[in-house]
Amino acid sequence: MTRGRGRGRGGSTRGRGQRDVPSSPARLPHKELPITYIEGGMLMPAHQVSACMTKIFKKNIHENGICWKQVPEYRKLQYFEKFKEYYRWDKAIDKLVEVAFMKKAKKRYGDMVCTFKKKRDLGKPECVPPAAWQSWLKQWDKPESIAKSRQASRNRMSEVAGPGTGCSRHTGGSRSTIEHSHVLREELDHDPNPYECFLHTHKKKDGSFVDERSRLIAEDVEARVAAATQRAEERGEPLEIDMTQVYLDAVGGVEKDRVYGIGSLAYILYRTALKASRAASTQFDEAAFRKQVAEEMQQHFNEKMEERDARVRRQLQEEMAEMEARMTHIIEDLRRNGHLPPA
Repeated sequence: MTRGRGRGRGGSTRGRGQRDVPSSPARLPHKELPITYIEGGMLMPAHQVSACMTKIFKKNIHENGICWKQVPEYRKLQYFEKFKEYYRWDKAIDKLVEVAFMKKAKKRYGDMVCTFKKKRDLGKPECVPPAAWQSWLKQWDKPESIAKSRQASRNRMSEVAGPGTGCSRHTGGSRSTIEHSHVLREELDHDPNPYECFLHTHKKKDGSFVDERSRLIAEDVEARVAAATQRAEERGEPLEIDMTQVYLDAVGGVEKDRVYGIGSLAYILYRTALKASRAASTQFDEAAFRKQVAEEMQQHFNEKMEERDARVRRQLQEEMAEMEARMTHIIEDLRRNGHLPPA
């Protein structure tokens, strides 16, 4: 895959001489560390930052860290502090960098553990503590974990565009779509529109599309452009086509806070649409959240009542057993003293 030098902020760090992850960051003065910056809500250069994160995780895996949610907060902060030894950035965006780091870390950590799980037959990874590995194996073998994993696999292999169209694919590799847009910018000598980025990451070397859905989307875009061109010619008007909007319409708009086919680039090109979608989903999620909380509170109350009833029953049983023991002891004393006939 062609490596693009791109254009960075505050100095380029994507040149050919840059290593993916500095081998000994502690030896480098802070001013010589590579620069990371935020673009589209992501830390850039994305694929190099991702590799750095994985390296940091593997050096300090927590025994409870079967997933990012289970990693203690103090360990997550330790990861971020370690990240500062590999990259530098403008202090004014320090908090934004931390937020972007945690967001990216969640995915990278999950990908790392997923790789461990897929290769479990090869044995324990060297970076995972023995106790943690045994605990993870037990968790992965639970019926509910197996069912969840199978469902996720079915979802990934689903044919979104219809039966026989194949599952969704792309040729982007580990680079983010933002980074691919940097490559295209130099090749095309202009900022690429989303359709150009889509073609770049969804076409094979022979010019064919990676899946049927991609081909159908391309057909839809071309048809919309042709229709707009014909209308302009018939009316004698200058041709003005908003390819950003055309592409959004062709892929069906924003779905689940995403725009199909362009990944992280959507957060730059469709910021307004994503915000509107997020606001609408937030209202629905709030209602669902309130319902979930109410159900959990009711369940908690029921459990407490059951615990109380069980505790009362247990206490009564203990008191009755104690009274019976005392009565038996008194009767035995009376028999020994001749006050009662032998049993």
